[in-house]
Order: sequence, then C-alpha cells, then structure tokens
Amino acid sequence: AANITVLSFDGTLDYNDASWQKVPPPVGNWPGDNTPYQMKINGSGTKEELLAAIGAIGEKLGPYDNLFLHTNNHGNTVNGVSTLISYSGDDTTQSDLADAIKALPKFASLMVMMEQCFSGGFIQPIINASPASCTSVATAVDANTSSDGGPQYDPFALAWITAMAWANPDGSSISPNADTNVDDHVSAAEAFVYAKANDTGPDDNPQYAENAPCGGAANFGGVRRPIFIPPLYRYLFPWQILPDPPPEQVEKFAIQLAKQLKSRSFRQVIAESIEDERNSLTKVMRTALSKGKARKPLHR
Repeated sequence: AANITVLSFDGTLDYNDASWQKVPPPVGNWPGDNTPYQMKINGSGTKEELLAAIGAIGEKLGPYDNLFLHTNNHGNTVNGVSTLISYSGDDTTQSDLADAIKALPKFASLMVMMEQCFSGGFIQPIINASPASCTSVATAVDANTSSDGGPQYDPFALAWITAMAWANPDGSSISPNADTNVDDHVSAAEAFVYAKANDTGPDDNPQYAENAPCGGAANFGGVRRPIFIPPLYRYLFPWQILPDPPPEQVEKFAIQLAKQLKSRSFRQVIAESIEDERNSLTKVMRTALSKGKARKPLHR
C-alpha cells in the first residue's frame, strides 16, 4: 500500500451525479460485494497532483521496478490533442503526461491502462517518452472516440481489471480466465486481449501498443523475460551443442521447471532434468557416430 497512490475527485470518494452536482456523502458501499470501501485516497484528481505524484514515484523507482498507471472517467480532445479532464483546473495533455514519464529514471516496466474518452491519443507519446525497458499502453478507444461508461463500472476498465484480478467484482472467478498461455500470470497483452473480447461498451474500440515483446509480457508479478533464461539453461546444460535453444523452447522449459518445483525440491528437479538431457544427448551422439557425422559438442 505504501507504493500505491490514488488521486480522485476532490481528494475524497465523493463524486458528481449526471447533472454534475456533487452527491452528498456518504457514498455507500463498494458495489462489487456491498462492503465498505477500503481504498485510501491520497489526493485530488488534478493535473498538478497527478504530475507531482508521478514525480514522487520517480524518487522511489529502481532499475528492476515496475510501474502501473491507470486513468479513468473523463477525457477530451482539443485541436486534435487528447487530454485527461481534471476535477478542477487545467486538463492534463498528452505532452504533460509524456514529459512527466520521460523525467523518470530508468526502470524495468511501465504498464498503462486508460479508460477515458479519446485516450488513444496518449499511446504513442507515452511509448516514445518511457524510460522503461518494457512499456505497454492499453486504452478503451482511439484518439477520436468517446469511451462508454456505466452506472457502476466503465466496461473496458472492468474487463481489463477482472482479467488481471482473475475475478469479477463480487469475487467470483471469471471463465475462461485470461491466462491463455497457462503460465500462472496474466500479462499486459493477455489482459488487453481479454478486455477487448469482453468489453460490453458498443462504442469502445480498444487500442494497444508496446515498445517491445517484453512490454506485453509484463504482469503484476514483474516481467517474464526469456532473454534472462538462456544463461540459466546454459548453466544447467553446459554440454548442449550451440547455438542456444530458441526463446520459445527455453520459456517452455522455465514454465515446466516452475510447476515441478511446486511439488518437489529444486535439487531433485534439476537432477532429473540433467539426467534426461544427458540421455537425450547420448542418443543423438550414438546416432551421429553410426552415420559417421559426429562432431564435438561446443561449450561456452
């Protein structure tokens, strides 16, 4: 909770009705399960507080950290420029947000999900400005379209968040879940695919972009980066003939290894894996020798 910053309305859970009149408190319970709200509000929904909050987070970010940014409610377009409407004061423009993000130190991943109208206009400025190694941006609509809303939840945001939470607002499981590659993580890309397929807003046209495949692989547990796995694979199996196995094979190996570790010790799993690899290599070498095509395995 210390690393979560929430900005809303005038700094409270209060809100305006359809006539733009403030609804008198209390706001009632969380509509998902009819229990009291637990979300702590850290400040008001203004441009100044948003940019200040991003700057404050930047003071905490390290090179291996992950940052999630979500914006909701109202957006606008002015002379072809998308903006995020504030509770009071000036709107936050594409360049305002991009400049704040650009000022952050280098870090691992930035995941952005935007629900507001005309939110698609923020995609490329964020991608271009992000200092994160891995960046993804998902929006409910493109830069020229108003997004759909609802009395309790905005549809695109609802679908995206249920994908990440593996559950509906009332706590019931979603089916099918969004983890399409069955690796026990819902990535940014998987959440977007699920949200786009389950967005009930008739006018929404969800948009998505990433700076690299690792942007789409980011999840709330971190980033799955196949590029970090081959050294482990090479360490475990130093006799493998070069070149390294393709990322898909290595990632599959890592996922299988993680699942096996749930029921057995690391030493047992590694011992069995090494023995399997040794047996496989022996068969290959015997076949090659019998055909007169053997060559010495290369090592790093």
